Amino acid sequence: MVNWSDIDAVIFDVDGTLYDQPRLRAIMARKLLFQVLKKPWSWPEIRLLKDFRALRERLAHEPDIDLAQEQYQRIAAKHGVEPARVRAVVEKWMQRAPLPHLAACRRPGVRSFFRELAQRGIGIGVFSDYPARDKLSAMDLSAQVVICADDPQVNQLKPNPKGLLAVARELGAQPRRCLYIGDRAELDGEAAHRAGMACLIWEPRDTGRPDRFTSFEQLRRNLVGSNPSSEHTP
Repeated sequence: MVNWSDIDAVIFDVDGTLYDQPRLRAIMARKLLFQVLKKPWSWPEIRLLKDFRALRERLAHEPDIDLAQEQYQRIAAKHGVEPARVRAVVEKWMQRAPLPHLAACRRPGVRSFFRELAQRGIGIGVFSDYPARDKLSAMDLSAQVVICADDPQVNQLKPNPKGLLAVARELGAQPRRCLYIGDRAELDGEAAHRAGMACLIWEPRDTGRPDRFTSFEQLRRNLVGSNPSSEHTP
């Protein structure tokens, strides 16, 4: 699957990769439903969030946009509110509200895999399309470098490789000696390809493809079995 002797650093996606995203979304859907039942006037927030998610999917395929501005300005114009209002709703429901539930949704074996990487001197980085530091803390995970698409030095969504290259640079690792782990081949896999990195894609069922995996415990066993040399520590 992976020749660990060729890897100096592992860079992770977060949403859908480190935790079970459908499970979290089901939890958040219940919270949002309760919010609307309790405060019917909050219904516009739900519509705003739905449109924001859809816009982000489209923006991933628009090259060289000013992500930090466009993602809020377009939704603000559609809903007739200020961009600051859009930002506040997104931060409330997509960044803060999920945090108490992330530990319960964390994929099995993730913490053990992170520990194994650290013990073997393999660099750990994160690049996510959404802010990730608080999510990592909520899942009791840590990385040496954490960058998200909104950060000024990136300001681009995957599959643009700019974020992955920024993480590799801060880790002091050459892209060809980095492994990116994600859950969407059309975004994570394509970004890694453009960055010149190896990539593994999580998927729920074993298809036998060497670029896919079904559990982090599987990756940890492969890493332990490979006994990679510490000579390649970044």
